[in-house]
Order: sequence, then C-alpha cells, then structure tokens
Amino acid sequence: MMGYMRGQVAKVIFGVLLVAFVAFIIIEWGMQGKVGSSGGAMATVSGDRVTSQEFWSAYNQEVEANWSSLRGAMNDADEKALRKEVLERLADRVLEWQEAKRLKYAITRGDVQAAMRSYPAFMNQQGQFDPMRFAAVLNRMGVSQETFEMDQERGMSASRVENMVREAVRATDDELWLEYLRTHRRMRAVVLAFPLAEARATTKVTSDEVKSYWQENKLSYEKPERIRIRHIVAAVNPQGGPEGLAQARAKIDAIVAELKKGGDFGELAKRRSDDANTQPRGGDLGWHGKGELIPEYDQVAFKLKAGQVSEPFQTRFGFHLIKCDAHQREEKPTFEQKKDEIRRKIQDARARDKMLEAAQKAMWALRKEKDLAKAAKIAERPAPDILWLEKGKTEPGGVLTSTPTIDSVIGALSPLEIGETTELIETSDGFFVAQLKDEQHRRASEKGFLRERAEVESALLSRKQKAARDSWVAALRAKAKIKLYLDAG
Repeated sequence: MMGYMRGQVAKVIFGVLLVAFVAFIIIEWGMQGKVGSSGGAMATVSGDRVTSQEFWSAYNQEVEANWSSLRGAMNDADEKALRKEVLERLADRVLEWQEAKRLKYAITRGDVQAAMRSYPAFMNQQGQFDPMRFAAVLNRMGVSQETFEMDQERGMSASRVENMVREAVRATDDELWLEYLRTHRRMRAVVLAFPLAEARATTKVTSDEVKSYWQENKLSYEKPERIRIRHIVAAVNPQGGPEGLAQARAKIDAIVAELKKGGDFGELAKRRSDDANTQPRGGDLGWHGKGELIPEYDQVAFKLKAGQVSEPFQTRFGFHLIKCDAHQREEKPTFEQKKDEIRRKIQDARARDKMLEAAQKAMWALRKEKDLAKAAKIAERPAPDILWLEKGKTEPGGVLTSTPTIDSVIGALSPLEIGETTELIETSDGFFVAQLKDEQHRRASEKGFLRERAEVESALLSRKQKAARDSWVAALRAKAKIKLYLDAG
C-alpha cells in the first residue's frame, strides 16, 4: 500500500513539475544568452551543478509569474537580489535530491521515464505515449532528453523527501486550541485592494475584438457527439460450431436476467464478461466518438440514452450488452449565442492583468519597505483601508465585497504576528495584501473548536510543515559546500 501511495504522489509531483517545465515554451528568454561560471554552472552544490540553462529558465518563470510588470524597471541591485533568491532555491533543490539519494529515497531515472509515458502532455489522441510528440515538446523547450529527465529526477526526488519530512510533523491538542484562538481573534488590519470590478468597469472590448476571438477559437466551443460506455461480452468459441454459439447466447441471456432482477452492470462485467482487458474496470470502454468503435457498436451505442442498457446483439466475436454511462450530444453554438460570453471573458482577462500589474508593483515595493501606504502610491492605488476583521462576523462591504474574500484575507492574516504582512492574496474579487496592526482575543467556544478542529489542524500543520522543511534545508545547507556564481552571470 505504501508503495502504491508513493507512486501516486510521484505522479502528482511529476505533473506539477512538468507544467512548470513546459512553461519554458512561452517564456521570453531575454536573458538566456548569459552564462555562469566558465563551466556553464551558475552554482555548485557539493560537486553537483546548477546549470546556466536551469537558472535562467527558473529566473524567467519567477519574473513572469510574479514580477512581469517590473521586468524592464528593475535596477541592478533589484535584479541581483532576485537572481540570488532564485539561485538559492535551485541549490536547495539539489541539496534535497542529494539527501534523498543518501536515504535511498530518491526517484530513479526509470521512475521518471515511466511517469513521462503516462503524462497527457506526451500522449496522442488515443491516450498512448507518443515518442514524436515527446520529442517535439522537448525540441520546443530547447532541451535534450537527458537534461529534461535529470531535472525531473531532481525535482521529484526533492518533493518526495520533503513529503517525508512533512509527514513527521504533528500538532498537539494545546497547539490546536491556541491556533483556534488565533483564528477567532478580532484583528485590526490595513488592507490594500486591487478589485477586478473596478478594472472591469473601465475595460472596453470592441465588437471586432469579439469577432476576432470567435474566428480564432470557435472550434474550441464545438463539442462532438460522444458516449461513455461499458460492455459485457459472451465470447463464442471459433471451433465450437452451433453448440458454442448456443452456449454464448445462453450466457448473455442469463446475464440479462440478472440485470432485470436489479444486478449491477459493472459488477456483472467484472464477474461474467469474457473481455479480460475491461473486466477489472467493470467493462468500462471510456469515451468514444462516432466511427471510433466497430460498426456494430456504433449502431447500437449511439442510440442509447445515459443509463440505458442495450438488448443483446451479435458480432463476429460473440454476444454483447452495452450500457451507456453518459451521452454528450453534438454542440455547434453560433457566434450570436457566444458573443456575450466571449466579451466577458476578454474583459475579465484584461481586468485581471491590469490589477495584477498594479499588485506586482505594490508587492515589489513591500520587499524593500513594509509600508502599505507607500506601496499604494507606487502602485497608483487609493490609500489602503483600515478594518476590523473577525471570522464569521465580518459582513461584506467596502473593499471586501464577498464572504469568500473576507475568509481568504482573515485566513492569510491569522498566522501573523502584529506588524507582519501577508503575501499577495488572490480571490475571485481581485488581489489583496494586508498588514496586521492590532488584535483582540475573544472568549472561545469549545463546541466551536470541536466543529472546526479539522480545519484548524489543516492550517496549523501546513504552517508547521513549512517551518520543518525550512529548518531541515537550513541544516543541509550548513553541512554542504555551496558556491554561487552570480557575478559571472
């Protein structure tokens, strides 16, 4: 069971890492030509290297994700500080990979290759690993298979051993009670808002832009007719003659009788179907469009409604029953049906980009000086609001216009000490950053604690796990020989 769970964790980790890695394709590599040391390394960690390519790809991802609006505005000191931060993170990952190897807990190259074969980015339309697609993706990234696999091996190993460190963290009842008290204290906070509603109100989208978007993307709004089916097969012995045919027919008729008595199709497929490939999955054949099944299946299956079971029918393989789990009808919407949705989509995207750019400017200012009022001026935003916030009691109003947004801001403030500032908080209403100024503790309810215990424990463990990971990495750093080549870059 542990082996299976680790395998699932590895797949999830691989997926997350791959999404980040594939982002290379769309990143503007304005700094790619720079190199580190004469050996092409930007850092060495106890003999292992962080290459120039690894560094610049990670650096550009960081800028694109968090500081894109400032890309041309960073001075030399700003850029050097950010480069050092990114390079230290990469060095930490190498340290964790080395520790995973020492503990014999690392992902092997074989694990990486197996995970790659099951990842959708490298699969064809039939859901099979496609070497040509794999090669094309790597070619667009500009990396070799060896470099790609090494990156995945390090990242997956680091995540696996980090997970081991996190799993060792526990929280006592006293810690949980104190966390509950912190969560329910009344907090006075300075809140700087970047609301999407404000940006939407001033964002114009022309009819030509809507039409252009439709022309470029209209195929994505079309849905072909598809069905999801499962089947039961009573196979005919090719050498059985009329008797074999009669036996198969009798078997399918007996299964039909069981279904009529209330039998479950999937369970019967597991016990009675002669298709060994789909038997373990309860006969599940997945989703199919017209023409993807054998003609006899097409003729029967596409006439079924969701939940309906066919009458027995015969093919050269034997007798069959089909159950339709879902039937997606063909959809070909017109421009008139979708134009308002498209206009809102473009408007929302532009509003988000506008407010994210302002929020990035404010967050960059806060890296240097923890003053939200000054950050607001730099971001050309109104002065921040001063609010009293309390979980379950603060009503929507002012810059916090919905309960989910209020809960998100309170959740970000709850673990902080007076004077500390949250990271950027993203909600469906926009972006927010808050600084805790004062607090008032309330009498807490034991019933409330029991009701919220799981939520409180999750939040506390998340914070303790991060602290444990940071402490563990700091101990690894203290023993390692690390050299950074920032000046050479």
